[in-house]
Amino acid sequence: MDDVKKVESELRDEITSLRRRLDSLDQDVKSKAVQTAIAEEGQRVEENLRKSIEGSLRFIRTGLLLLGAAISIIIGGLGYFGLEALVPSAVNKLVEERASTMLSDLEDEVETRLHDAKSLYGEALERHREPPESHLIVLLTDFGPKSPDMGILTGAIYNYSYRARVETLTTGIEAFNTFEAAWTLRRAMELYPEDTIFVTIAGHPGQAALYAPVIVRTKSPAFTLVGYTNGVFDFAVERFGHERSYRLSWPAFYKTFTGSSEQALSERPEAVAKILGPVASVLSTGETPWAPRDAAWEGLVNADESYHFSEDVSRYHTRWDRASNAISATVMEIDRFGNATTNITRADLERIVDLDDLDTNAIIRVYARISPGSADEEPVELTLGQDYSAGGIVGEGEPVAVLSRGLLQLALFKGSFSATHGVDQRTPLVLCADAAACEGRL
Repeated sequence: MDDVKKVESELRDEITSLRRRLDSLDQDVKSKAVQTAIAEEGQRVEENLRKSIEGSLRFIRTGLLLLGAAISIIIGGLGYFGLEALVPSAVNKLVEERASTMLSDLEDEVETRLHDAKSLYGEALERHREPPESHLIVLLTDFGPKSPDMGILTGAIYNYSYRARVETLTTGIEAFNTFEAAWTLRRAMELYPEDTIFVTIAGHPGQAALYAPVIVRTKSPAFTLVGYTNGVFDFAVERFGHERSYRLSWPAFYKTFTGSSEQALSERPEAVAKILGPVASVLSTGETPWAPRDAAWEGLVNADESYHFSEDVSRYHTRWDRASNAISATVMEIDRFGNATTNITRADLERIVDLDDLDTNAIIRVYARISPGSADEEPVELTLGQDYSAGGIVGEGEPVAVLSRGLLQLALFKGSFSATHGVDQRTPLVLCADAAACEGRL
């Protein structure tokens, strides 16, 4: 009888030990599942957790099979002595129920963790999609790379709002060249997101006394322009439309941002940094004169119903002569390679040549009659290509025409078209499909 009690005690101890092992396994699995569920990336969290769960379940099931085998061996051994009744079938049932409950609880908890992780991941994505705290400020000037004026302007912006986002488009506009500034701005704006603020400064250092500083809001897309009324916004307003304008009260602004009544209109760094910089910075925070949050703009701006162009920009529109199949155009930009970008669009070009032939590498010739006073008395023959060598058709120094960012550009392969043919910004020209159509034009 003592032997029976001893065997019974050993069996109970073994079962207790197995239960402890299951509880420990339960805690390990739950800990791993929780740690994985709170991972930073929602998608990887879900995948790793599911893999962890599947591995854990296989491990638990294997453990249960081993436990069942051990119990069977023990019961078999006891059966040899006719003592099977000492280990009731309730033991097996208890182990199975415990394991089943544990697995069910674990799956529920993991699902809950997965749901929480997905929610956190979704909230993070929504925060990422929220608009930035400040609108982007883009600077375009003729200050040049060696001038400290750009640094002064940028510092004035950050001094008012350290959260401002500032980018420099270029400081390389030719000195006093408001035409180049206006055209560069208009071309660049096509690539920026709506609500970008463009500060454009080009012209004579003393122009503050001649031109009023303004804030201009375009219509579609809605951009904000800050600068002078000296024509630097003409092409942009013509392209994107005019929504509203505000003239800045120079003395009031200067006193507001400097605390001084001295206007210093002729001091360029002072005028730009202490007025236009802070104005752009204020606008970047969402505080605007057309939707003021308080009286911040009161007395500082005067609404202007219309935009006042410095010249008739329609003169730079292309014109197609159906009878002669020729396009009257203008050179708008000369880059540092001497390439001459015109205002001729792809749609304009398709009026006189079949551009589908470009895809087949067919040779397409066009002729440019350049304004009197240029280096050419006869029309210039150009090969129309997809690159500056026209697919290897033209040789070094030979003229080629390519579409660059949607506009026709006249170039020389490894040469300067501008220097060779005497063209510059605003040079008029006529583009034709054959030389005869260009004769006598201009």
